Amino acid sequence: MVWSPNGIRIASASYDKTVRVWDATKGNTVFIYRGHADRVQAVAWSPDGKRIASASDDCTVQVWDATTGDHIFTYGGHTAHVTAVAW
Repeated sequence: MVWSPNGIRIASASYDKTVRVWDATKGNTVFIYRGHADRVQAVAWSPDGKRIASASDDCTVQVWDATTGDHIFTYGGHTAHVTAVAW
């Protein structure tokens, strides 16, 4: 789990293959990012708050638009699980 740079939202990684973005004050789900083929191990918020990166056991890192929920890019090439991600 990681806080957004402005402290308004929280992003969480899950074994259910999703990344969820939560409103930190109300507790409701803002976005659910689906696109990983295996459990998500880690998430990281970009310093400017515009992107979220997620690391997965599907051997990829995916990047999401934190303001719209859109998928931006998938980084592939690992031959084993990706367990951490940072900006």
